[in-house]
Amino acid sequence: MKNSDQTSRSILKLSNLLEYLVYQAGESQVALIQEINLVKNYIDLEVLRYGNELNIQLDIEEVDQSVKTAPLILLPFVENCFKHGGKNKNGVFWIKVKIRVFEKVLTIIINNSKSKSKRTGKPDTPGVGLTNVTERLDLLYPGKYKLEIENSADFYSVKLELNIK
Repeated sequence: MKNSDQTSRSILKLSNLLEYLVYQAGESQVALIQEINLVKNYIDLEVLRYGNELNIQLDIEEVDQSVKTAPLILLPFVENCFKHGGKNKNGVFWIKVKIRVFEKVLTIIINNSKSKSKRTGKPDTPGVGLTNVTERLDLLYPGKYKLEIENSADFYSVKLELNIK
């Protein structure tokens, strides 16, 4: 019930996320900048949650307003960082997000640390979120994307190259 400085910011970020999900997610194409803003709002909420325990690096190149993509292509990869990531052996939870468009190819590289408790020692199988995103990519961009995933003991890495012509 106490009003903190973070309360109003959290509500605004959450409101922006929900507005996007209600009004934009059903579209066939959205401006890439809207997708990027969705990711930024989501990350801002997580930063409020984790505070100083999170080291996040965003490297997002300026994107032309005319560049379009299917909605909700980026967010599942970023959500996975927070769901499956954690503090590494040095006690640092880090996430790196790089987004760029060059010659109509959207490149997204997302890396995150993994906590010791997330290391099971058994081969990982793709979860529901990753399976759904891959199926959506197959439907929306058949033969027009390349998805590379590395799941090491200490970090998780996703690289998506998407031809958005």
